[in-house]
Amino acid sequence: MAARIIKGIIELDSEITALEIAHKLAKINGKLIEPTAEQRAIIESRHFGATVIIAGAGSGKTETMSQRVLWLVANGVVTPDQILGLTFTRKAAGELASRIRKRLIQLRTAGLIPGNAEHSKYLDIAVEVSTYHSYAGKVLSEHGIRIGIDSDGEPLGEAAAWMAAYSIVNSFTEVDSPIFHQPEYIVEAVIKLSGELGEHSSSVDEVRKFLLDLAEQFEAVSVPSNEVVRKAQEVISERIAILPMVVELDAARGRTGRLTFNDQMSYAAKLAREVPELATIERAKYKVVLLDEYQDTSYSQVLFLSTLFGGAHAVTAVGDPNQAIYGWRGASAETLSDFSAKFGGPCEKFPLLTTWRNDQQILDFSNKVIELIGHNARTMQMELANFEVESLRARPGAPQGQLSCGLYVTPNDEAAAIADYFASLWKDPDDESISDA
Repeated sequence: MAARIIKGIIELDSEITALEIAHKLAKINGKLIEPTAEQRAIIESRHFGATVIIAGAGSGKTETMSQRVLWLVANGVVTPDQILGLTFTRKAAGELASRIRKRLIQLRTAGLIPGNAEHSKYLDIAVEVSTYHSYAGKVLSEHGIRIGIDSDGEPLGEAAAWMAAYSIVNSFTEVDSPIFHQPEYIVEAVIKLSGELGEHSSSVDEVRKFLLDLAEQFEAVSVPSNEVVRKAQEVISERIAILPMVVELDAARGRTGRLTFNDQMSYAAKLAREVPELATIERAKYKVVLLDEYQDTSYSQVLFLSTLFGGAHAVTAVGDPNQAIYGWRGASAETLSDFSAKFGGPCEKFPLLTTWRNDQQILDFSNKVIELIGHNARTMQMELANFEVESLRARPGAPQGQLSCGLYVTPNDEAAAIADYFASLWKDPDDESISDA
């Protein structure tokens, strides 16, 4: 079997389909996981470039990503060690890695191995699956010295980071503008601002200019200041005062190589921008890149990844703007819609919106809530993305389900009622047929 990539398209002399793989594996593990037509379109896609998958809650994205890996390996497009998967938490990374490795072992057992016996050894090498920050830390530890950063890849713990900031804050005997809070509060403010600058790949100079311009606008107000205006002016003054502390904190971490998670991502993005050959190294290493929960990536993460793997590389972003939760630390509603522009080249878009988790009434209610509380944001996302973010659909044959509603005096009363409700559905813990409720 031969596989070729011609102008971003996979060409095969013959194809092992996703259904064939599923049935072969079912003979080994006794469980048939037959992909739906919606999933097969993703798994068997011949597009070998930028791809966006809008995957709703409970739509089987992990299984789909795993089967995409199997299809690529079974058809000789790539070997397992040429695939990089990134997600947010160690737990999610571990689950995805475990599932893919298990499937690859089954693939070998089923005899769906292209090439000769020498090729089969690659199936003993697990696909590299990591968190976004861990991958950035690894790249930085291997190549950071090119920009003067000598880091071992281990991020600084919260307690150590706080003590370092506390030492710097207390070393400042003179500041450029008044400070109105105690040192402990200022330490937290310095740490937070340093982290946000890193996540947004912004500079202290940019923030200082913004604050000074804002201060001038407040001072130009001709009417007498009220309490709200005075409070705003105090906040601006304090922000300006702590900027030198942020500069010193960032410089100290850079000198010592003792970096936080945010530092790692910020410096990794800088490294990728300033060392062009790094992209060549990483692209040669990883032919296929899978980006999970992409809607929650920050500006620095997008900058880092697009600099390394932009330009029509085989990068698949999986996400759902309706599940974005990290806007507070740099994630943007435009992340998914800007994917094609950031990574370049023709971009394929796929929906994965059949949910296997919810019954019909629960799904209808959830879609209504999303529509009511997120209409403006969703409209913006759909317009920016140039494709519609459709509502989740129930799986074929899904039962109607039940919805319950209650009003309670206190949060404790509500928590107790929820616990009682689930207790009524839960069977004896010694019973092996325990309910999934």
